Amino acid sequence: MTEPRAEQSSTVVDDCAEDKDKPLSHCDAMLLVKNGIQELLSDPILSDLDVDISVEELQDVLHLEQGKAITLYLRRFDDSILPIVVLQGATVGDLKKAIQRYVIRKHVKEGGTPFISWRYVWKTYWLVYDKQKLADDSVKLTSYGITNRDEISFLKRLRREWKEKRPRNVQPMKN
Repeated sequence: MTEPRAEQSSTVVDDCAEDKDKPLSHCDAMLLVKNGIQELLSDPILSDLDVDISVEELQDVLHLEQGKAITLYLRRFDDSILPIVVLQGATVGDLKKAIQRYVIRKHVKEGGTPFISWRYVWKTYWLVYDKQKLADDSVKLTSYGITNRDEISFLKRLRREWKEKRPRNVQPMKN
């Protein structure tokens, strides 16, 4: 029984040796990689992953499986919930970047535009956990008591807060 396996592996090596002389086109290489990924995903352990998984998504799954990451659930205003994966020990800034990556990936997969004005989003909304504003990007999530599977949400910033941060030499416009 071991001989056929040895023969099979040698023929695979021979085929690869022959293929080294022939350059692959980009489409052929992508097809080869996609077929390899589909073969890997046929494994029962990996069967719940999407065939078109990105490297970032795969890293998130691996970090979760290894216990290096946590999942936070972001509740949006339309009551939809987004699962956001961040590494343990992440800061509020890391969480914001993870939200940006997740939303952009989701929009692109749905055929939408990958451009969102995140500057506007973070200027207009707070991230909130248990009635605490996650205001400082450098503070670790654990400082707020955030753990695995906790829910965070958006909260609209009040216009008064913007007026307080406005430079003093700028006068409001009169109508």
